[in-house]
Amino acid sequence: MRRTQRILSRAVIQGDFESDERDYPNIFADLIAALQEDAEMWGYSPLRGGSEVYEVHHNSALEPFKLHLVGDGLLDIPEALENVVVIHRGLSYFDFYALMQSMDVVIPAFVNRDFYDYQASSTVAIAVQCNVPILASRRMRERYGYIDDDRVTVTRPQALREVNALGALRRASINTEALEDNNDRHGTNFSASAGLEYRSDKFDRDVEEMIDQGWYRNMEGFESFKLDLWEKNREAIRRVLHDLPGEI
Repeated sequence: MRRTQRILSRAVIQGDFESDERDYPNIFADLIAALQEDAEMWGYSPLRGGSEVYEVHHNSALEPFKLHLVGDGLLDIPEALENVVVIHRGLSYFDFYALMQSMDVVIPAFVNRDFYDYQASSTVAIAVQCNVPILASRRMRERYGYIDDDRVTVTRPQALREVNALGALRRASINTEALEDNNDRHGTNFSASAGLEYRSDKFDRDVEEMIDQGWYRNMEGFESFKLDLWEKNREAIRRVLHDLPGEI
């Protein structure tokens, strides 16, 4: 079931555990770097006393961030992330969709051009089916034209890495929903807090637009999007069957 919690805490990468299909090494490295910078913002305690594993900050009011990986195969998880990353293998049909529907955001984590230029990813369709927003670049929105819609997509600048985007969105949702009286702790300087350096005015504007729109997409938006999509599909089928001109 879709959660009503507005603090971004559950992200999912769906696909086989192959590093030539999903960018697991960089996702893990970026997540470790983000935890090193501000573990408490992610719901974890800083490393202390020689510990190499991030532990949940049990005295925090924040739900800890979890990265769920859904697929098959073998994958080495860095020791530091053993409490952060959750692996799901061999799920039944029901359990798979129940899990996906409980997520806050879907992370494509595409590692190369294949899923843009040669092969469609099932992850995109599954995100739409499960009413979970997908974190997508402009390039991805263009390649997967049917999700080029703010009702179902969270748009990150192409130069902004996925974990940094998650960090900025989580921090923004914390400040908005949970810690409005404690902004000095978590701040509002998203570029610094997420390890970002704005590279241009446009990049700056794109990051701010992403933050302003937030990560949450309501159910009404998903349902209206699907109605519009189905109508477009029906029209495309009608044109094919009747050999009518126009874009399909």
